[in-house]
Amino acid sequence: MAAMWTRKLPSRLQSQNCFRRLQSSVSAVTVDDAQERKSIYPPIKPRLPPGKWGDMEPIVAWDWYDCRQRFLNLPTVAERIHLMDTEFCQDKRCHKYWNFPLLNRTPGNLKYQQIMTKTVLKEVQNLNGIPCFDKIKNDEVVDVKNFLGPTVQDVLTEELTQLDRRHAKPLLGYNDERVTEDKHTDIILKRLLYVISTTLGNKYPHLFDMQITENVELSAHWEKYGIKRLNLPNVVRKRHPMHNMYEMKTLHRKRTPFELQLNSRVHASGKVSFMVRSESPLPEFSKDVQEAHFEEKELKEDRLLAWEQKVAEEKAKVEKLGNPLKLDKGPSPFLYPKIYGASFSDELITTNPGYNLGDPAQFSYMFIQNTNKNKLLKMEQDYGEEYASQAKIGWGMSTGFAWNVAMAHYQGFNSYVDITYPFTNFGILTDGKKFQFFANQLNTLELWKNNEANPIHNLCWYTPEMALYEAIEDKKLVNFDLNVLEHLITFLLCQPEDRGYDMKLTIPGDSLDRVKVDNWIEFKDKTPVVEKEVVYDESQLIH
Repeated sequence: MAAMWTRKLPSRLQSQNCFRRLQSSVSAVTVDDAQERKSIYPPIKPRLPPGKWGDMEPIVAWDWYDCRQRFLNLPTVAERIHLMDTEFCQDKRCHKYWNFPLLNRTPGNLKYQQIMTKTVLKEVQNLNGIPCFDKIKNDEVVDVKNFLGPTVQDVLTEELTQLDRRHAKPLLGYNDERVTEDKHTDIILKRLLYVISTTLGNKYPHLFDMQITENVELSAHWEKYGIKRLNLPNVVRKRHPMHNMYEMKTLHRKRTPFELQLNSRVHASGKVSFMVRSESPLPEFSKDVQEAHFEEKELKEDRLLAWEQKVAEEKAKVEKLGNPLKLDKGPSPFLYPKIYGASFSDELITTNPGYNLGDPAQFSYMFIQNTNKNKLLKMEQDYGEEYASQAKIGWGMSTGFAWNVAMAHYQGFNSYVDITYPFTNFGILTDGKKFQFFANQLNTLELWKNNEANPIHNLCWYTPEMALYEAIEDKKLVNFDLNVLEHLITFLLCQPEDRGYDMKLTIPGDSLDRVKVDNWIEFKDKTPVVEKEVVYDESQLIH
């Protein structure tokens, strides 16, 4: 009890003690110190990080900026790819993303594919409209065309007339040589690729160094602006206490940057019939990337266009009658891919450009898609030739775009770390008879920004579908068109080149990815084997 008692000083003594402490503190500060003393405030954080962000909220912009710094601190490409694939995943499940098939069989979805990839389509009658082919001499193309023409005709004639390849499915338990039509087309394309590469390989060494792979899985993903994210964490399904039904209950708390995003992840996957890769990239097709763009109004959904027409009609009526305009709430301005036949998933995703890390042929050159597929043929029967041709254009554009995106990921870039140079590739859609040529260029991966913050668009050139020959009569090709073969030769004569700048600019200089591997197999030093003569002691022998 005595320990808890404290002496209370009189108020006069307390004031004297306070005055003494004040005098001691004042005496410690001199006149010079008072003059040099300045107010020090903590640094003020700017409202938005460096760069253009458009109408994005500051908390969301800073979240993207911080994630970009986190990716830049990772020294290797493998670590960046692993973090990108598993960023929003937990317990072998990811936040829902939209599936984007390379071949979209829903009719009239070409505009939707352009919006999802932010790609400008340009139709050209011939490959001369692409800026890349200005360096190729016409005389050289004509010489190669005349040299390869008879060889290509022999291959097609042999496959289509002389070899007995019956188009049927093999019976169960009966192993014969019967193949389906699409498999036969793959055989023809494979023979043409190997014949052309070996025939021209002596004169053009880059054709010898290319790697050709068949039936390859392709997978890539990116974030697209204008699509709300699904299964947000602040919404929980709970069973109603009175009724046997579920209700959506929103948790009242501060929303996180993930919930405030106006973008969603898109995952593209599919198979490519043939991939041709090279050790060096193709040259840039076009350097005027700022001029290529499309108006969002031209690619808006039909329901939004119908709503705008309805509003215009109502306004015209109001101007005549003078009544106040009252319209119902219009459709959402955000894109909802489900109305275009898209589906969403939450399974683990990966990035796969068709090769493994460390492969020297790490750049895309050309892909070939076999159009002799049952799905595409059925679409032509059900919806007509017009929608089938649009599906082919979207197939070539989406395949080239997804391949460029996957290649960019394997060079250290992603949605957070934008590319510093364009990625390019060629594409061919063919059934062995009709050919359609594509040239794709990826200019940006920041598709999660609006056009105000990122006005750059991706590019895709394509030609109309053209026939290599009309028919086969008396075991001969009728009206064999060398001009179609000229387009293929022009693709092959466009040589990959060293662009003169660092292809992995965002990777640190001391990273393991910078080490160039020359000897893939470590050879062991051979130790010489010394043979010694064995001398037996005869005295120890048993007689």
